[in-house]
Amino acid sequence: MRLLICITLIAQLGNNAGGPGGEYNFVLDTERMVGIDKSDCTEVGKLDKNGVFTVHYKRTFSTAQTGEKFSIGGGPGYARLNITGPYPAKAFEFRSGNLHPGVMEEGGRFVPDANGKVVSFSNYRYSPVTPPIWNLPGYFRPKPQPKNRAMDP
Repeated sequence: MRLLICITLIAQLGNNAGGPGGEYNFVLDTERMVGIDKSDCTEVGKLDKNGVFTVHYKRTFSTAQTGEKFSIGGGPGYARLNITGPYPAKAFEFRSGNLHPGVMEEGGRFVPDANGKVVSFSNYRYSPVTPPIWNLPGYFRPKPQPKNRAMDP
């Protein structure tokens, strides 16, 4: 069933061609653990196929003695969803196949652009320099390059 959902979503979303850096394929991955850094904790969980985040647990921070934040607790590794600064950083939010433009603020808060143009994900063309999709339920992988075969003389 999961394979069917994956194939269906990829067919709906299509392949994405990159500008700088070549072409990329979208890989749906709703099983990976992801984390969102907040001001006082990291929420760790999973994204569903629509980009909805479900918290599985929280890692809290402490400022005891040193005054610096550090994480307490354990758990499986996770991919960080927050965009690193400088803030605010341009980003898209994925909602049921559409991309909503906005900015990511420090502390993990996405603020949609009220006048921004919503774009279908199938029309998005990933490249390493385009604004990221902060809650994308998967990742982009470079398309394999065809192998050059030696020509017979």
